[in-house]
Amino acid sequence: MKRIVVLSLLFLTACSKSYLTVERQRVGRSSLASTFVQSPDPLQKNPPKGQRLLVKWRLPSSEFTDPLTLKLRLIFKNYAEELYEKSIETENGIIVYELLGDRFRDTGGFLTYRAEFINKEGDVVKSWQQQLWVELIEPPQMMLDPSVEIHEPKE
Repeated sequence: MKRIVVLSLLFLTACSKSYLTVERQRVGRSSLASTFVQSPDPLQKNPPKGQRLLVKWRLPSSEFTDPLTLKLRLIFKNYAEELYEKSIETENGIIVYELLGDRFRDTGGFLTYRAEFINKEGDVVKSWQQQLWVELIEPPQMMLDPSVEIHEPKE
């Protein structure tokens, strides 16, 4: 009897776990459903190529306030940055962000990324970042302006 009570408590507490995660996946021929079931598919001849991010979350009712906004900050391998925002209306769910075709080739794919849930006051409710996440440093504007002359100090 004690075992049943302990196992019940374990399962009940595991179900209420709060999280926000981001998973990166490759997209190609191997990600097509027709590859697994070996069915005819016109995409097999020219499959999509790229990457996708799966943003998954589960929030308990106490942490979920309406409205929440997902802010997904992306840095690509060509050092371009992008901010993707989406309104979150449910306590749990999944959003797929795809980088395919020409955009994938132009950017080189994802370098790093960070996801945050922001409430209406602008506070971060939950956040997740890839291990290599770092804020890009913008060079000073004068270094980009060719009319600015830089003089070396005299010895």
